[in-house]
Amino acid sequence: VSSLPTAGQSEVCAGFHHEIKIVYENNAVSLVSSGATDQFGLRYIENGKPGFYTLNTADPQARKIAVEEVRVLSKLAPSNAHECIAAEEDFTERRTQNGQARKLDDAYFYERVDSELLNCSPEIALHLMDTWIGMCRTDARIRMDRAAVTIALNCHALVNSWGVQVAAAGTSANWYAMGMARDGEMVTSFDTDGGISTRLTDVEAQMQTSAERFSSGLLTSLHPTGGRSYRGPVLLHPRSAFHLLVAVTAANCNGRRHQDGMSTWREQEGELVAHPTLTIRSNPLDETRPSGWRPFDREGVPTLRTDLIQAGRLKGVAHNCFTAHRAGCRSTGHASGGPRSLPDVGFSAIDLICESTSGVDLLSDRELEARLESGLVMKRFSGNLDPVSGQFSGVAKNSWLVQSGERGPAVHEVMVAGDLFTILREIRSAGVTAHTLASGSRAPYVLVDGLSVTAA
Repeated sequence: VSSLPTAGQSEVCAGFHHEIKIVYENNAVSLVSSGATDQFGLRYIENGKPGFYTLNTADPQARKIAVEEVRVLSKLAPSNAHECIAAEEDFTERRTQNGQARKLDDAYFYERVDSELLNCSPEIALHLMDTWIGMCRTDARIRMDRAAVTIALNCHALVNSWGVQVAAAGTSANWYAMGMARDGEMVTSFDTDGGISTRLTDVEAQMQTSAERFSSGLLTSLHPTGGRSYRGPVLLHPRSAFHLLVAVTAANCNGRRHQDGMSTWREQEGELVAHPTLTIRSNPLDETRPSGWRPFDREGVPTLRTDLIQAGRLKGVAHNCFTAHRAGCRSTGHASGGPRSLPDVGFSAIDLICESTSGVDLLSDRELEARLESGLVMKRFSGNLDPVSGQFSGVAKNSWLVQSGERGPAVHEVMVAGDLFTILREIRSAGVTAHTLASGSRAPYVLVDGLSVTAA
């Protein structure tokens, strides 16, 4: 930063990643690796002209070249009056609300490090892989295609010419499996599952939960029956509820989309856009969710817990520094991306929450199937969705039927289509239990209406 002219605004976004990775394929461990990577993204803005340059080394000569290149790129870029980096007041005002940092000299440091994960060896990672595979294959009908265990240390830092200096470090253990179930000539669709943990001592217990979810999902998909075509209610499994409802919400809470006329909810802040039972919340300060933990955003602005939708109403529109300047407001701490990219707008650590309201009861998962009475429970959606029009269509995979209020057999893949803005409003009931997904996000079962189901 100090090497660039003071006439412009400059920013360095840096990342360091170290991991031990074990990969299992073809019924054997196929890879044991350990390595580290550095990444740097240098941004320089002068007279509204942004230059951006990335490199993967801290070598002094490479840094000198980067400084020269980013100045040249800035001169060639078109000018935009809204191009800017985070000012110190953006950082200071929100840091007191964030409250997670400790000060080291002139920088603020956020830490979520488990010493056992930090000092984990490849031998321990191999043991965890053996444990994970054993848990997933307790039934001989489970066929593993691929699995992975990763122990990682991630560090991020940002420094800019306005005096913002922030850094964060976190450790995590991540596990993943992809496979199918086979019983004689009957083979299911592939499915995936996994999990992530912040503490080594918690990994095996959490793996057990993931493995049971993975294997039971595959085994209950065996011997599917034909579905039926109808238009009406569908019970969304937490996985598909999160996929569909959060995707359309996040896209339509994006400040850039609002400014570019690409959001259906443009100029509807505070208005009812979903059923009053629904709240969709982003909490990047949740230290138990390493994949979504973001104490500061891509531009160094401290993050806060944010409701995208609160009791059905559009609560807020997310901004990075560019879109905030364009809107005449402050950044909301939602700059997304990393050292390899310019800041975008995005969310992390999202939960889908349903609360009891007039006309909507929170029920057990079993009671929800009884409430559906007859129809489809969609576990996994594979297809296309348009967050502008709300239209989506695709295939329901690893799903099952409800018949006479009871869980029925697995169902052959059926087509499902509808309007996401309609089903956001047409929530009929929801589960009292918030299920944890492989990503760490949480969502209940959600009973919605107005979907078109087409059987082959």
